[in-house]
Amino acid sequence: MNNEKLHELIIRLNEKTLAKQVIWKKSSGSEEFKLSLKTGPITVQKVQQRYNSAYIEISLYNLDGDMIENHIVTEAHKDYQTALDLFTNVRRTFYKVEETLDDILSQLNTDDTLGKDEDDDLPF
Repeated sequence: MNNEKLHELIIRLNEKTLAKQVIWKKSSGSEEFKLSLKTGPITVQKVQQRYNSAYIEISLYNLDGDMIENHIVTEAHKDYQTALDLFTNVRRTFYKVEETLDDILSQLNTDDTLGKDEDDDLPF
């Protein structure tokens, strides 16, 4: 895939993600998300390296599960910020960050007492 097609893929995926027109699922990596298409899945992940550097990896698979394209977008690449925006939006969409923030703000705008009196085990 040439850089033009990679750029267009990133832009279009980001637009569809922001419009909530795609369903991202968690994939095998801790920071990896998968979109299943009729031609095969696409994965997007952020890989943190040493010394605070990171890269975004975008992989395309065929219906047999074979990786047919793999692109590493490093911080030096001209599309890095666009790829990072895609990853960030995918992650925020998957975890429903905006909906959660809206719910928290809604709870804070009431006169109700918030929190639970009992000790809860945190999920982490």
